[in-house]
Amino acid sequence: MLFIGIDLGTSACKLLLVGENGTIQNEVTREYPLIFPHPGWSEQRPEDWWDAVVTGVPELLRGFDASQVVGIGAGGQMHGLVALDAQDSVIRPAILWNDGRTFKEVDYLNNTIGKERLSALTANIAFAGFTAPKLLWMRENEPENFKKIAKIMLPKDYVNYKLTGVHCCDYSDASGMLLLDVAHKRWSQEMLDICGISECQMPKLFESFEVVGTLTKKAAQTLGLPETVKVVAGAGDNAAAAVGTGTVGAGGCNISLGTSGTIFISSDKFGVDPNNALHAFAHADGGYHLMGCMLSAASCNKWLCEEILKTSDFAGEQADITDEKLGENHVYFLPYLMGERSPINDTNARGTFTGMTMDTSRSDLVQAVLEGVAFAIRDSFEVAKSLGIEIPRSNICGGGAKSPLWRKIFANVLGIPLDMVKTEQGPGYGAAMLAMVGCGKFASVQEAADAQAEEAARQTLVDSVVRAAECDVPAPMVEEKLDDMMQQMGWRMQQQGFSMEQYLKLIGQTEQQMRDMYRSEALNNVKTELVIDEIIKAENIEATDEDVNKLLEGYTTAMNQTVEQLRESFSEEQLDFFKHRASMNKALDLLWDNAKVTDEDADAKPEAKAGDGEAAAPAEA
Repeated sequence: MLFIGIDLGTSACKLLLVGENGTIQNEVTREYPLIFPHPGWSEQRPEDWWDAVVTGVPELLRGFDASQVVGIGAGGQMHGLVALDAQDSVIRPAILWNDGRTFKEVDYLNNTIGKERLSALTANIAFAGFTAPKLLWMRENEPENFKKIAKIMLPKDYVNYKLTGVHCCDYSDASGMLLLDVAHKRWSQEMLDICGISECQMPKLFESFEVVGTLTKKAAQTLGLPETVKVVAGAGDNAAAAVGTGTVGAGGCNISLGTSGTIFISSDKFGVDPNNALHAFAHADGGYHLMGCMLSAASCNKWLCEEILKTSDFAGEQADITDEKLGENHVYFLPYLMGERSPINDTNARGTFTGMTMDTSRSDLVQAVLEGVAFAIRDSFEVAKSLGIEIPRSNICGGGAKSPLWRKIFANVLGIPLDMVKTEQGPGYGAAMLAMVGCGKFASVQEAADAQAEEAARQTLVDSVVRAAECDVPAPMVEEKLDDMMQQMGWRMQQQGFSMEQYLKLIGQTEQQMRDMYRSEALNNVKTELVIDEIIKAENIEATDEDVNKLLEGYTTAMNQTVEQLRESFSEEQLDFFKHRASMNKALDLLWDNAKVTDEDADAKPEAKAGDGEAAAPAEA
């Protein structure tokens, strides 16, 4: 079985082809333009989103058996207003999440209708990016277009409509419209009345993992897929990405340390703080989540280093910040360089340094920035805790999280262990996981996330064992591995209609430059194989025909052949290769089964839970 995940972003649509074991088989990106009719306005043509899917899916499937695709899920940019007429034609370009034209409407909702009333109706207050203010703007400024509205949808829902012919929306994405009664998962009649629309103009609501329909005959023919392919409702981009990182269920948490910063906290129960400091939305796993967003996170460090200190050597600027200095800095930084959203929601907030003296060093300033961003995230963290939500640990991802020092500071400031996310494929991967649930591969989103977590945990365990092993790696073996990697890449390029020479020219690299780029990966792969071979010898592990057949089952989809057909087509040398791989898998199973458990109450092995092999403890980090 194969699954397609769609990440409908603001600048591009990213398509993922995912195997039933969770591995990404292929990915394709299609860009589309943004429209800026006036300063502060931001629009897109929904037709461009569909065109991206139409042109991207056939390329995604090149070299694969399209008949093996069974499910599609989409994660998409939230809050955008897509208005369709009675013929399901787009009335006007979609008004996007980052559009700022609705300040009057936001003021009306928050101050005339009132924040308390909005919170009671929707669990949230009004922001310029939300959908409800856009409807009020359209009613006031484009009355003729407003009268034509037969259906109101969100960006990824338009794609789902084009796939299935069904007007649908999931609870996570609908939560950001300011039209949903989040607590009871239904449209708020009072909010619909305020916006001058009726429930019949709204799409049907689904859980993110529920199947909304199968491909229409037209969509199937256009995409080259079977009509039997199931399409799930999908999720808003943040909720879909959270599923992809395993941030589901009670107490799940993910911190994204990018240009801006977000904290995403999942819960099995509804909760909203009295000040609406955090967004209270439905989650894609069937539960709920709180989300806080700070406007300047890693961008604060970038600003200090590049604009003030005039350097791009971020690691070098952190080199003098030793463990002894953590918690002892007398310089403090407020990271409000662009105002702030969560939890203070003040566009006029400004960044400051305080506590500086004549002996303040540049490393003191760097440390203050790193700590200031961490404490700003903790502000949102504490709001969630005040609602009774327990957060025992958290994932952390994004460019800023690549700094070991910054991860350490975050672990200390939050007082919990942090796990690095190994892959950051974003909403598309989470959407594919939702499709797996909808198609019955997993019984629940939690089960899908647990399976993904165990796979990542096993890899982490292997990485830690390999790092600790003393092993000389012969240079010829590394070169042989590089040869294999280049051959495999050439095959993949051939499947996509490129020669290796064309691909190298396209990316502006020579073959030697590419080999040098992959050398460290090849070295690690060879060392891993040598270490596992030693385990095989020590434990007298031998693969059976049944073990080999189980391994070959993973290739039947891509090769469009049965296990028996594959065995017949392979040479004795090729079968020996798969027999060795099956032996390696048995060795890995043995390693996993005998891994040391340091927390007897944990369901998973703690060494494996830390994505970078070193889950940071609060005081010890």
